[in-house]
Amino acid sequence: KEVGEVALALSEISSSAEELSVGSDQILKAMTSLSEISVRVKEGSAEMKRGAAEVTRSQENTKNISAEVLDSIKEIVEGTEQITSAMNNVSDITEKIGAGAEHLDSEVNKFETS
Repeated sequence: KEVGEVALALSEISSSAEELSVGSDQILKAMTSLSEISVRVKEGSAEMKRGAAEVTRSQENTKNISAEVLDSIKEIVEGTEQITSAMNNVSDITEKIGAGAEHLDSEVNKFETS
């Protein structure tokens, strides 16, 4: 009877050892999988960081271009104002020349003899 009990106990120990081995393999596979996932997450995070840096650079470029466009528009407005002022001056001078010509014509007519 004791031999049978020892054999049964050894059989149970053997089964437990097999279950422990299978469990250890499963844990190892799970840890390997977690490690691989961790590496992929780390790589993904690095890629996201690079993407965010690129977005920041693009935003800075857009800001600089917008500032240049705004400065150019201001220059155009100033140039347009100067052209308008010059045209008004030309118009005033033309009116004065016309008035002077009429006055000169009137003065010349005073000296005409018939």
